[in-house]
Amino acid sequence: MTNWGNYGISAVKYNSKGTHIDQVQIHQNINGGVGNVEYWLRERVVSALKNNYVVITLPRNSEGGLTIGAQVIIDRINGIEYIKTVRDNTTHDNLGNLPRF
Repeated sequence: MTNWGNYGISAVKYNSKGTHIDQVQIHQNINGGVGNVEYWLRERVVSALKNNYVVITLPRNSEGGLTIGAQVIIDRINGIEYIKTVRDNTTHDNLGNLPRF
């Protein structure tokens, strides 16, 4: 992989309603490679984004390896911060088709 930012999210865990991500599997960028998996609460992801860390998605390719995906952003709607890859005015988190854990 190339230099792709600070962190990459490879899987997500949603709340019981399926609207908010509670936790993510995240990997640090280590010299363009993927570091070991860590588990972050959504608040930590939001904090990292607010502190100008670049976070991307890391979807799986057809061989099961991780690939560079889209950049993660904060989309604030009605005072609530959602983590997404696209601003779409919907009131739920959306990081694409990442697997759930």
